[in-house]
Amino acid sequence: GTEELLKIKGLKIYGTTAEKTAVISFNVGEIHPYDIGVILDKLGIAVRTGHHCAQPIMDFYKIPGTIRASFSFYNTKEEIDVFITALKRAVQMLSLFFVNFYTIKKVLQMQNLFFVIISVCFLLKKKTNCLIIYRPR
Repeated sequence: GTEELLKIKGLKIYGTTAEKTAVISFNVGEIHPYDIGVILDKLGIAVRTGHHCAQPIMDFYKIPGTIRASFSFYNTKEEIDVFITALKRAVQMLSLFFVNFYTIKKVLQMQNLFFVIISVCFLLKKKTNCLIIYRPR
């Protein structure tokens, strides 16, 4: 499981000691943990997101929170594979959103426009839908 997780670009596991429990706390790049958690939830995967009663230390290290996956004796290898597949999908969706958002932001700034992003780009079946409202300064 951990080897497959580390293949995801930008994924950082917190706590990499050899003697660890079946709880994995991690983040992926600059994607907020809550965003990944919401998408995983919609894909039927239960994870926890947040500070996990460790807000002072997360504040110190400037970590906005983490995603925490917990496994037990009743989890199967197939369920872990489903989790990793769903996580890859969530990361792909959110990574493409950030690319699209920053591209749009740069183009609009170049044209000296003020803009507001009204909705998040959701990638469903390889289609991108964005609603952008902007107005000249």
